[in-house]
Amino acid sequence: MNQVTVKEAQEIFNEMAETFMPEVLDKKEFNKQLVKFASEDFSSNYKNISNTEDYIIKVFVYQVKQGGKAGTILMPDMDGTLKLSGQTSFARRYINLAKIIKVGSSITNPQYQEGDLVVLPVDETTGSAPNPDFVAAMQYANSFGAEKPILPQGLKKELDTIHAKWKPYYFLLPEEYGTPVHLISTFIVSPYKILAKYDLKS
Repeated sequence: MNQVTVKEAQEIFNEMAETFMPEVLDKKEFNKQLVKFASEDFSSNYKNISNTEDYIIKVFVYQVKQGGKAGTILMPDMDGTLKLSGQTSFARRYINLAKIIKVGSSITNPQYQEGDLVVLPVDETTGSAPNPDFVAAMQYANSFGAEKPILPQGLKKELDTIHAKWKPYYFLLPEEYGTPVHLISTFIVSPYKILAKYDLKS
């Protein structure tokens, strides 16, 4: 039986990300987590923040429960550790939904209010995407003609799309300094990044 390396298994997972999601989505569990997310008060931690032209948002992260026999696909656990699919207790999925934490004071007639659930661009917030730092490192190494470039340890080829594309919008409080990248789910974004309001079904 052929054995796959960690790198090969991760590449398989990335390629299957788009088709794998429907297989693991439990609508009842998804809705349960979304209702809980919608009811949580995130704004109390941001009372001392005075933003002006942007919205501070908390993106909904769906925790996919895993179980059963170990599979051959590596998935990131809640702490970012790669484990075989059946051994992973939870896997994180960024969903294109967020909650408004803070409304910019300079936004004239804001379309969204604190506590609203809003829809974000799918192509910027879900799935996986090439890691810009990995791409830059490869380009730099290739410019010197390196056939097998030595890259920084831990540099990933792929990231969650939201981390690959929304890194400039990370929003961390001073006491949250050092938060692992894969756990960041709070961003500060311009109004044009928000597509619509989302109302939970009663």
